[in-house]
Amino acid sequence: MVPRIQFQLADEGHDVLLGNVYLFIGMGITTFLCWPLPLLHGRKPYVLASLGLAIPLQFSQAVLVSQFRPPVVLGFEFGLLFIRFLTGILLGFTNINDFAVLLDLFGASLQSEYPHQEIVASDDARREGGGIGVWLGIWAWCWVGSLSFGFLSGAGIINTFNPQWGFYISVGTMIAKAEKCTCR
Repeated sequence: MVPRIQFQLADEGHDVLLGNVYLFIGMGITTFLCWPLPLLHGRKPYVLASLGLAIPLQFSQAVLVSQFRPPVVLGFEFGLLFIRFLTGILLGFTNINDFAVLLDLFGASLQSEYPHQEIVASDDARREGGGIGVWLGIWAWCWVGSLSFGFLSGAGIINTFNPQWGFYISVGTMIAKAEKCTCR
């Protein structure tokens, strides 16, 4: 979506290209500094709060790229980049929880006798010994496959729609993730 956003904002300095860089810098800062917080307070409050605060930021980005902006009007690129950075900081709170959820689902150890000192069930997937391989594969796909899927879907969106629809679709996926989190 970046080339279309550059066109919408008349970005002659190619500053919009740094949007995803600032997003991942924000995620990295939060992940590095705040990873122990879900251990103290639980995962659900951090996931729901970060998604609840990130959703309005998607709407503001959609408004920024909703129409063509003349190149003499300053501030739109900075606004977009600053909002991308804030979104990255907020999504870092979900990032620190996603890895822990994968560890919970597929088992973090190869102790097939007593994985978490609970009563052993014969149909427990962690007893097979392949749990580590499964969660490593899923985690690797989340980082590599989701990026390629994101670029592919973004290209499909801007092929027929305005780039603001990419942000609206992001809102839908965030709401779906938040609903999944509240159902447990």
